[in-house]
Amino acid sequence: MEQINIIFFAILSFFNVENGRIAATKTTVTVDTSRKTVLIEQENLFSIIKNESEANVVVDQWNHFITMMDKDIIWSEDLKSFTYKKVIINTVEEGILPKITLSYSHTNDLRDLGIWFNELKNDYSINNVPVQNLKTSDGVLHGNYWVFEGDQVFLFTLEPFLDLPEGYQSFVKPLEEILSEAKK
Repeated sequence: MEQINIIFFAILSFFNVENGRIAATKTTVTVDTSRKTVLIEQENLFSIIKNESEANVVVDQWNHFITMMDKDIIWSEDLKSFTYKKVIINTVEEGILPKITLSYSHTNDLRDLGIWFNELKNDYSINNVPVQNLKTSDGVLHGNYWVFEGDQVFLFTLEPFLDLPEGYQSFVKPLEEILSEAKK
């Protein structure tokens, strides 16, 4: 099995934005195997900002992303096998909440997301990467893989920044704050 190509918690990795600097502290992924859809919901978008020029890069990347949304989004080449792709950005009191919906035709299409289907066992599996803090009540950890039963909806969350090194913690800024300061 390969590692995940698309990083679920880095929103710009779904699009043709290189070196995206915006991440989510928590990402919930729901795979509906009967509808053949994947819903990726990100929470608490942030960036690590050490100076004003880094903040400007984040603002430029976000503005570029929004411009792409207003036109015809240029999705990552890694998602070419998905038949339907849509992103919705909700802004609520808690912040900016992106929701990405993907539809697929074949279970093998999920490999591009690092989700593998085993036809003989009728189950799905994902590499366990401990630093991503994957949590689920729908799967079971077998060795280095999270395994989910086939033919049902399964959900998992990723919180890869729970154990951010202390030296970086003081540089974490919510995306809303970065965008607000840029408007001043």
